[in-house]
Amino acid sequence: MTFGLIMHIAVLPYADMTLLAANSALAIIGNLFLSIWVFNEKFTWRYDFTAMVLLVGGALTIVLLSNKS
Repeated sequence: MTFGLIMHIAVLPYADMTLLAANSALAIIGNLFLSIWVFNEKFTWRYDFTAMVLLVGGALTIVLLSNKS
């Protein structure tokens, strides 16, 4: 996680903030699936699915409302 954070900070001057924000939101979902697969954590539909829908919806909103020019 530390390496990912360092890389994220390193690319800030060069990348589009819209893509970085969407990537960060979707990385949380990747961590959820990784924790289920590696650590055998239980997927709680009431909380985990709701969080995934909100994260994907937020990432899509950021991308769709971004300045395209």
